[in-house]
Amino acid sequence: MSRAAKVGIALAVLLGAGVVVAAVWRGLHPPGTPVKVALAEERTFEDKVLATGKVEPEEEIDVTSPIAAKLLRLAVREGDRVKAGQLLAELDTGDLEDKVKSAQAALAVAEAELLALRQARPEDIAQAEAAVREAEESLEEARAVADTAQKKLERYRFLRNQGAVSVAELEAVEAEAARAQAQVRAAEARLESARARLQALKNPDPQKIAVQEARVNQARVALEEARCQLAKGKITAPADGVVLQIGPREGDFLQPGAFILKLGDVNRVRVVAELSEQDLAGIKAGQRGVVTWSAYPGKEWSAVVERLSPMVTRKSEQGAETIFKVYLRPEKEGLLPGARVDVSIYRALPRKSVLVPLEAVFGSDREKFVMVVENGVVRRQKVTVGGSNELYTEIKEGLKPGTMVVLNPRQVKEGERVRPEGLPGQTRG
Repeated sequence: MSRAAKVGIALAVLLGAGVVVAAVWRGLHPPGTPVKVALAEERTFEDKVLATGKVEPEEEIDVTSPIAAKLLRLAVREGDRVKAGQLLAELDTGDLEDKVKSAQAALAVAEAELLALRQARPEDIAQAEAAVREAEESLEEARAVADTAQKKLERYRFLRNQGAVSVAELEAVEAEAARAQAQVRAAEARLESARARLQALKNPDPQKIAVQEARVNQARVALEEARCQLAKGKITAPADGVVLQIGPREGDFLQPGAFILKLGDVNRVRVVAELSEQDLAGIKAGQRGVVTWSAYPGKEWSAVVERLSPMVTRKSEQGAETIFKVYLRPEKEGLLPGARVDVSIYRALPRKSVLVPLEAVFGSDREKFVMVVENGVVRRQKVTVGGSNELYTEIKEGLKPGTMVVLNPRQVKEGERVRPEGLPGQTRG
């Protein structure tokens, strides 16, 4: 075979191979505009908002000081469960105790004077005289004790200035002296009462009796008021609950109305979640939610949205931020007040639906469409949509699972030949 013939055969073989390669290339890369596509899929659709929240009791009770006094003792700690009427705290009521004693003495005097004003028998007068003598002796003894206590106090004050005794020892002696003086005042009141009774027994006067009866009544009212004030020194729980917060420490002086502690009912709590204005869209009362707490991994609390708060503007270093509070009621117990939790609020509960990527749907509020690809050609398909989330749109009518849709539908025309890209098997989520 000649050299020319051999060259011809080689050229023919190369030409044939080129034709085959071109055919294969056209099969693998059909003509048309390249477009990104996805498949309509039947899968679980849900639309939810994620937020953080805080657990709060539905009702909180602030327990405050009813009087001006030093906080002597706290009987509870934060987290303690208490019953209605249980002791929470004690206030220093030393002054009030003295007032009760004074009121008791005043009542005794008034009653004695009233008794003395009434007609008495000789033996009553004799008893009254004996009572005066006894009261005088008691007063003398009380004064002697008080004098001794005062001298001891003066000595301890001197020793304290020299650093020979402690503050606690000095305070104990001061208290002893104060009690002794109180005994003197009480003895003086008893003596005054005894003398008044004796005088009244000897000289009864109807008008004075009426006046004295009124004084007795006033003294009884004053005693009752003093006892009521004294009772306020014991702070008790107004209702069942849990101690959520304690403000002062033992030894602090409290003014009337000063905060002592906060009570709440842990069996009736709510979750307060904060949402941005964007996330708030579509959220309404009655929607379902799920609450999780890092303290109990894997555990969930179903909840229901109860209400939404008005708009609140919160300032931060990044500027003003508009937030909304959403209140949810958990459907079972276990969440504790103060806990920070994660919240999912469902605008659409999970359900099986035909879904397409969000960007595949276009149209107006009245009509929605997708561009489907059939045999390499684009066709516009009208659809009925349901809900949407950040990734997908729900198709209620117009598409079957497996239908190929264009992801950039506004860049192609109906009837246009296209070359799909992004398949096979590539889906979102």
